Amino acid sequence: MRSKFKCGLRPLFLVPVAMALVACTGITDRSTPPHGSYKAEIRRTAMGVPHIKADDWGGAGYGYGYSQPQDDLCTMADGFLTYRGERSEFFGAEARLPAASTIGQPTNIDSDFFHRQVIGADVVDAMARAQPPAIQRMVEGFAAGYNRYLRDLKAGVAGNAHAACRNEAWVRPVSATDIYRRMYATNLAAGYSNFLS
Repeated sequence: MRSKFKCGLRPLFLVPVAMALVACTGITDRSTPPHGSYKAEIRRTAMGVPHIKADDWGGAGYGYGYSQPQDDLCTMADGFLTYRGERSEFFGAEARLPAASTIGQPTNIDSDFFHRQVIGADVVDAMARAQPPAIQRMVEGFAAGYNRYLRDLKAGVAGNAHAACRNEAWVRPVSATDIYRRMYATNLAAGYSNFLS
């Protein structure tokens, strides 16, 4: 089943929501997307796998950015917090990551130092500039889709989904810079990140 979302005067957004028809009007992005509005259709298989249909790379990123947090917002938001190097601010310096990953379970202060040092603003800016226009539009669309899902969640469109984290201060909108940090961190997985501590 497909749901229709309207963002201000922007084109119609088609997003399926589990067996319910939901209509939202008057929701607008905080800023005008650099490449116009985003449009995507998300269809899920019987097993819940999202398939994104879009006319351009920005729309594909938008659909992907909307559907991925539907599946596991808490893990994504925790990851963005890690890549920004902000874990200590919210969970304390000596606490450890909640689960072992490719970076192990270092203390938050070690994780924060590593991510701020290795994935600093200069590194992220250079990575963003090096991407072809299609990837840049996809990244911008992904951030817009993720943020749209957060707004829909706060507006009650998603019901009681993500009760474990939905109201936490560390669950917040992302920027294209956050997506590039996530991409860069993926390149470090099981490699340089093994030496985090």
